[in-house]
Amino acid sequence: MKRIVICVLSLFILAQATFAVSISAKSAILMEASSRKVVYEKNADTRRGMASTTKIMTALIVLEQVSLDDIVTVKRSCTGIEGSSMYLQPGEELTVRDLLYGLLLQSGNDCAATLADYVAGSGTSFVDLMNQKARELGLSNTHFMNPSGLPHEEHYSTARDMAVLTLAAMQNSDFRTIVSTRTHRAGTRFLSNHNRLLSMYDGVDGVKTGFTKSAGRCLVSTAMRNDTRLVCVTLSAPDDWKDHTTLFDYGFSNVRHVVLLEQNEPVAELPIVGSDSKNAEIVVSEHLETIVSPEDAEQLTVTYFLPRFLYAPQSKDAVVGRAVVSKNGQMIGSVPLVVSSDIPQAERKGFRAFLSRIFS
Repeated sequence: MKRIVICVLSLFILAQATFAVSISAKSAILMEASSRKVVYEKNADTRRGMASTTKIMTALIVLEQVSLDDIVTVKRSCTGIEGSSMYLQPGEELTVRDLLYGLLLQSGNDCAATLADYVAGSGTSFVDLMNQKARELGLSNTHFMNPSGLPHEEHYSTARDMAVLTLAAMQNSDFRTIVSTRTHRAGTRFLSNHNRLLSMYDGVDGVKTGFTKSAGRCLVSTAMRNDTRLVCVTLSAPDDWKDHTTLFDYGFSNVRHVVLLEQNEPVAELPIVGSDSKNAEIVVSEHLETIVSPEDAEQLTVTYFLPRFLYAPQSKDAVVGRAVVSKNGQMIGSVPLVVSSDIPQAERKGFRAFLSRIFS
């Protein structure tokens, strides 16, 4: 097939680390949200307790199972639970919405117990839902024993799994709204978000703090700048606030999220022979994106290889070329270029008329 280069698009590619990141956390990960590419990691697959960051999964299950406007009556068995609390009272009635704010801002263990009981009938049944969801998300190093994050030797996760869980939760608009809220009034209660990063670091919009003596300080956060979203997880981090600002500074200095090609994006029109149509529209068959570095401009190119013309007929999605992504002349990926719609062969009216005369 004769090929011509239709165009070349210069972009950027992720640079290698230019300095060593120093953090206090025993485990950590920094991930770009759209591509899920890891920007930084440290013992990211080591199983550890995750304390109240557990409540990210609790909230996700609740949001998938019940309405925010449901009214919940607090049971006595769900009050007086150790650890952080919203100080719920037996017989008190609250909406699921207010209980979720108490869960994610105030980190109320009593909210976790109340929501678990309301959704699944018992804490044990709710934990089954949590572990089922963990399997669905591919969290192979995560296991839950309660909805609050209280210590248990079989209650654990990893920095990587918590990042994946957080990305799933952030797909829910109600979750995003709650974890980005600094204060909320629930009846006579005034709730304040424990996540200090919301006011400490520009672009942070979630997610959850956690602490137990055995797990240490745990923190999951997300931040958005220039269309780039990063998710950061630290487990057992004595200086977690500084860890997250350090990692975000590093990430946003070295990473941009760039869409190279949009699925169904038109890239050319080719002449077509043997059809009533003059041209065939050529489009990109798959979405293509990457994370990139401003320091490595002009190193990544996308080149479209296509024939000079096509013969009819052509079927929709027929592959007629490729978009090739390369760095410094070496191919690192490609996607097919396809015909955007069916193009039939032209009707041979004169020939059909001749045959009609012969056999009539």
